[in-house]
Amino acid sequence: MTNCFILENGLYVEVVGDKRDFNDNRTPVSKRPNQYYDYVDGSWQLNTERMDIGVSEEVRSNRDMKLATEVDPIVSNPLRWADMTTEQQNAWSQYRTDLLNITDQEGFPHNVTWPTKP
Repeated sequence: MTNCFILENGLYVEVVGDKRDFNDNRTPVSKRPNQYYDYVDGSWQLNTERMDIGVSEEVRSNRDMKLATEVDPIVSNPLRWADMTTEQQNAWSQYRTDLLNITDQEGFPHNVTWPTKP
């Protein structure tokens, strides 16, 4: 059984076990919807600033993973690059640029259009 509490210092904790085991001052609360919520005045409130930061970090991480696993093995390999036509090289260069510019999209970070891999 998981019990959820707000501690005196405002931190949210989830504890597995029987809440009768606790003698300190904890306020029982419902489970937090996700990491972007704060407990304010008796209810969970979305912290949009924290959500924007978290979603931005997730998008950048996904972008970096695509660059490392999809783009870099091709564009940084001289033999693979030399075997491509100019059209193929241009497509990969554009894909890399589009990934790097993902943070410049108007809907970033919540509404991102991912470029198509060549």
